[in-house]
Amino acid sequence: MKNFLIKFALFTAFWAILFTIVYIKLPRKFYSRDDYELVTTVHAKIHSNGLKGNILLGDSKTLYGFNANAAHALNFCMGAETPIEGYYELRAILNNPTNKIDTVFLSYTHRHFISQECFYLNSYYYNVIDSKYLDSARAIAASYHDQNYRYDPGFSLLSLFPTLNTPANNQKKDLIIHFVSGVFNDLPEYYKKKRYANLPSADNQLRNGRLITYPTDTLKYDRNVPAVDEDMSYIKPSEVNLIYFKKMLALCQSHHVPVLFIQMPSLPAKQTPTLNRHIAYLKSLLGRNFIQDTTFYADSEFRDYYAHLNANGAKRYQNFFQQKLYHLTK
Repeated sequence: MKNFLIKFALFTAFWAILFTIVYIKLPRKFYSRDDYELVTTVHAKIHSNGLKGNILLGDSKTLYGFNANAAHALNFCMGAETPIEGYYELRAILNNPTNKIDTVFLSYTHRHFISQECFYLNSYYYNVIDSKYLDSARAIAASYHDQNYRYDPGFSLLSLFPTLNTPANNQKKDLIIHFVSGVFNDLPEYYKKKRYANLPSADNQLRNGRLITYPTDTLKYDRNVPAVDEDMSYIKPSEVNLIYFKKMLALCQSHHVPVLFIQMPSLPAKQTPTLNRHIAYLKSLLGRNFIQDTTFYADSEFRDYYAHLNANGAKRYQNFFQQKLYHLTK
């Protein structure tokens, strides 16, 4: 029994030391989700000094389908973001005295006014926004009984200790789990230098104005399943997301920075009363600074059922946007 315990202790120590060494040496991008490096690099840019000109904040529709260079803007959009993340990103930019921002472009689709997708998966997990700010947003959501931000981590050892069972601590737990499993899955690919070779990079996003490296940039949507926009067009926007959107507008007003909202094209969605009221509400907040192309966009101008524009759709929308922007500013 004694020999067994010694061998077990040595075995455990060996793997603990090995994983510690690998953890220190191996970049986190190789055991995190695919967009980890992109998100953290873009956030590093957001928190850098000396930003000048225009900025664009929004979700994946403008991340993929809008060339921010044509608006002389830096594209800080990230997939599945809501105005909650956008508010704290915008605050970091505008409150930095070394930055000189001329115009803020915002773009959030109806889907990301409805719910949240990256609040726990990215914002907490990647630790790109201070958890005390995210906790504050959760408190506001709880006061409005907003189920989108209900915290349900499921069973884990942390659930046995309520004071420790927080999103921040679960983020650390998930990081360890992903690290242990990720090393086994991805370490061979790391040494082969194959993984992430074809994924979009933050440099691509910031230099080219949008993400263009995915092969789906040339694909055309095949309507074999309902589009997400169509499924969600009858759902009322989240009160908390609207609160944070208005906080973004108020923040820009306090810094005397103009705001333009870009309503990206969607696959032919059902024009429900709920969706129409949401569009009317945004227009009431923004007036002529609400930019929307109401002409028909064919399925062939989208790359997937999430209504991301492909290269052809992005080019068409860019032509519309530049004409509209000219009329707004002349």
